Amino acid sequence: MINGPAMSRFLRFILASVFGLSVLLLLFLWSERPILQGFDNIALVNAEKANEAVTTLLTRNVFLPLLESRGTELITAPLSAEDFATLNAQVSAFLAGTYARKVKLINANGVIVYSTDARELGEDYSGSDGVIRALRGTPTTERDFEDEIIGVTGPERDVWVMGSYVPLYDGAGAAIGAAEIYSNYTSSYEFLLQESDRARSALVIGFGAAAVIMLAAIWVVVHSGSGPVRQSE
Repeated sequence: MINGPAMSRFLRFILASVFGLSVLLLLFLWSERPILQGFDNIALVNAEKANEAVTTLLTRNVFLPLLESRGTELITAPLSAEDFATLNAQVSAFLAGTYARKVKLINANGVIVYSTDARELGEDYSGSDGVIRALRGTPTTERDFEDEIIGVTGPERDVWVMGSYVPLYDGAGAAIGAAEIYSNYTSSYEFLLQESDRARSALVIGFGAAAVIMLAAIWVVVHSGSGPVRQSE
């Protein structure tokens, strides 16, 4: 049977342990979300900037030279079959070896005048938030899941995509359209999920180790100086 002093020490250990573990749990819940969100946001921002950079380079090196040589009236309506084939070849060559897949060229009225998915030619995209912001001069990037995209490498299904919209200006600086690029973000997204799981596991291990150390410290403190006391003679 446990004697009185031993029971008292045991109860103090239990109470201190419950309090300490509760504090650690609250700290874990408080820190987990911002840490993981910060990790995700850094990776997402880097991917967005990379995709916007590819879209900007494509605009400067392919779309603008074409419009400078042919005139902006070229994109007042969907491209002819000949112009479509020429531009499609240039886009495919420029994006070879990148994660970029689907490309659209949208005029100032929001009409798709070129797309790697020829079925979209002539569609009204004026209600798209990304197009609206791009026509106002603000590049925009969004992440989404697509059942299917038709890109420069052919059809791809069940993919996460990073879609960037950048403004297209004429020589006078007026917005005459927007360029859009969908990049295959699936591998990056899956890698991000794996890294988030690793970061969460590291947090769990770290707090678990802290809990063990704390319980050991509480045990030592509660039982320090608790050995048998000799009666004074």
